[in-house]
Amino acid sequence: MSTYQVTKNGTAITGALTYVEALQKENTFKRADVDNMASYSVDIFMPNRPVVQAEDVPAATEEEDNKMERMEALAKHLGITLEEEETWEDHIEEVSYDENTFDAEGGTYLVLTDEEADKAASDYIRDSLWAFNASFLAEHTGLPEEVFAALQPQCEGANETFRKLVDATGDFDALVSEAVSSDGRAHYLNTYDGHEWQEGEFYIYRTN
Repeated sequence: MSTYQVTKNGTAITGALTYVEALQKENTFKRADVDNMASYSVDIFMPNRPVVQAEDVPAATEEEDNKMERMEALAKHLGITLEEEETWEDHIEEVSYDENTFDAEGGTYLVLTDEEADKAASDYIRDSLWAFNASFLAEHTGLPEEVFAALQPQCEGANETFRKLVDATGDFDALVSEAVSSDGRAHYLNTYDGHEWQEGEFYIYRTN
């Protein structure tokens, strides 16, 4: 398996790294280089031998790029900086059980684009309609409050019925729009302290 290093003006400035790690370091060095005069590149790592430019190095996948961008946004939010030879994975771990979710600094964070956050909030609301005030649901369906109040003691067990009632008699998108306008997306996505933070194109929510 090939390993790689980052060079500055043709001189190696890191040791052996995976390709993704080398890309992360290269990006970090470029951002930190305020003069922006140096030439950085990712090369095949060949210890004790001249650096060889990796012309045939496979491009990072879109998925890898996307993951790194989300990690970098979370690192910026948390004030994480990299020491020499470190990568974002030394501080941030991708959570396997939930998409776009990362563990870092003792917390779990959801890192989403604006569009993804809108969809996630909508999905959360659809899965928890049973928990909304009966009066709010009545307003958006035209049904009597008593219909929803009678079902609510069943909690999550009645949510499918709530969905069907809203879909049949109301406008779910309008309901979501008013709920998010009133409470904010973080009310539904940040289950830790209810805050939403923005870093560049990403929105961050702590979930644990």
